[in-house]
Amino acid sequence: MTCILHLGKILQKGWQTKKKVVKTICSWQYINCIDMWVTLISASIHDYDLQPLLYMIVQIINGVALLFPGPRYLPLRLRCIQWLNNLSGSSGVFIPITSLVLDILEYKIAKDSWKPGKVLQPMSTVKLPKHWLKSRGFQEECVLSAIELLSEHFAQWSYHISFPELATAPLIHLKKVFEKISTESFRRVIKHFIDQVEINIDFVQKKREEVPFSPKDHQSVESFLQVEKRNGNTPFTQYYKNIMSKAASRNSISDRKCYPRGSECILTLGYINCSNERAGGEGTV
Repeated sequence: MTCILHLGKILQKGWQTKKKVVKTICSWQYINCIDMWVTLISASIHDYDLQPLLYMIVQIINGVALLFPGPRYLPLRLRCIQWLNNLSGSSGVFIPITSLVLDILEYKIAKDSWKPGKVLQPMSTVKLPKHWLKSRGFQEECVLSAIELLSEHFAQWSYHISFPELATAPLIHLKKVFEKISTESFRRVIKHFIDQVEINIDFVQKKREEVPFSPKDHQSVESFLQVEKRNGNTPFTQYYKNIMSKAASRNSISDRKCYPRGSECILTLGYINCSNERAGGEGTV
């Protein structure tokens, strides 16, 4: 816990606009430290009482994502959202990610004049070079990554009785984005996602109309659509499997969990070796 507190303390100083600390946060060492804790908590959340650590690391991840909102930090934001999805999936705790994802779609994705560039592999870097921001690869990564991450998030909750309410606000925003986009290939991807979410909303609403219990019956609410969940046969689940199968062929997705060699994270008794400060006090996001 001391190590996580120290990560929070570094982040807190980053919010105080200390350039040196900000560089520490936007580094492979800090990123790998968070990744290590996300992996540990995700693997052990049901075996040990790690709920306090879960909430702490979620606060830190959200703080990192909000500290670097610009398009050049797309790789860092994608990584933060993936961490949150992993933690939500392993813990069964609802962790909102839609606002972070939808912000990605505001990165000028409607540009008509693209510059040629190399194949974009954002997970192999922390910060993108400026010249990549006007490339088709960047625009494509924004749209496809946003849809893939939203799909993963919605797939986790596509069986929940509150799915229609959960999906309403993101759909409203997505429809507005859809109207702004002029590139047909991007419009098709977003429209297909919207259609599939609406189909699942109708599916859940019909199932809700058939149940005899009220929302106050928490035990029955928790058992809602559990048979369908075990069988994986809701409309959105099939869509999600398809979209992630396509995503697997993209280099950026295959590199999502790849990190440069030599970027080890060394934690000992509250120390991070990228900082000579001693851990102390809680980190506040």
